[in-house]
Amino acid sequence: IKGMVLNNVLDYVGNNTGIIEAQVLTDDDGLIQLVASGAPVINAGTISANAVEGSSAGSVIIASEDSVILDSGSSTEAKAFGLTGEGGRVIIDSFKGDILVDRLALIDISAGTTAGDAGYARINTPGRLDFRGTLNGKAAKGYKIGSAIFDPEYASISGAIGADLTVDAW
Repeated sequence: IKGMVLNNVLDYVGNNTGIIEAQVLTDDDGLIQLVASGAPVINAGTISANAVEGSSAGSVIIASEDSVILDSGSSTEAKAFGLTGEGGRVIIDSFKGDILVDRLALIDISAGTTAGDAGYARINTPGRLDFRGTLNGKAAKGYKIGSAIFDPEYASISGAIGADLTVDAW
């Protein structure tokens, strides 16, 4: 889903309040892109590129020239369902604005419950990152836990980042 503001007619081009899914049924990666030019992107619903049993999750890319908001109660997922499976990627980019991951917002890149490596998340902004939500990158013992890179100019992190996740802040 891509959008562009024309003559400032709309305040928000990318505004998800429902469910967007790309369930991965084979080894082909599912990809969801929510991209806006000239206005903020808001996810107030569910965006999922999840994998079924034994496959790899896809990718979710949320990007805006302006701000990106993952609203309270929203879910952005590239996780594996079932016992085995690989987590996917969640990429959140704001090229000129700030990023808010609000309280009760979830980013989930978890692996299967008994086998598979967790995925990768990257949150990048030249502005401010205000992270109040939950980032989950669980994997079973013996498999790689999720990894995340936070790359803001300024950061405020007060949400839940599990002990089963590696986070680098640049």
